Amino acid sequence: RGLVGSEMCIRDRRAAMTGHMVLSTLHTNDAIASALRLVDMGVDAYLVASSLKAIVAQRLVRKICESCKEPAPISVDEHMLLKTLKAPQHTQFYRGAGCSLCFNTGYHGRIGVFELLELNHAMANALRDSDVRTFNEVAHKHPHYRPLSLGALEYAIAGETTLEEVLKLTAQVE
Repeated sequence: RGLVGSEMCIRDRRAAMTGHMVLSTLHTNDAIASALRLVDMGVDAYLVASSLKAIVAQRLVRKICESCKEPAPISVDEHMLLKTLKAPQHTQFYRGAGCSLCFNTGYHGRIGVFELLELNHAMANALRDSDVRTFNEVAHKHPHYRPLSLGALEYAIAGETTLEEVLKLTAQVE
């Protein structure tokens, strides 16, 4: 029988509380927002804090077509993004010029960008207290946390996607 909305949430919560691993999907902008969304959906904050172990957020970005890849100039918006993300200076970025292989789009294929947030004790305490500000601060200070925008930027630095795609992803997340 198909479960929807709060009925599914209740079933998943009971399963998580009994020690079962529960994989579920939520529509949020990033991993940090997912934990807070569970509380917004009516799951008790102390239950989220005690049962949630990790959250993965994912997005797809378009890959530059290797057949028509060329160096790309940086726009004013892209320059501001690079400054905000503290990107390395003097990095060469690329774009696809457009060819028959990519149907003149400059892109061929997609690549996944992922963000992993493993909850630690401080994050769980902030969730228990429903302290959104502290949860955000602690999550961003986690040594292994890397936002989606930085993952996408790494692909652009490696020449696999464009800064335009990074800018689009960053705008979606923020």
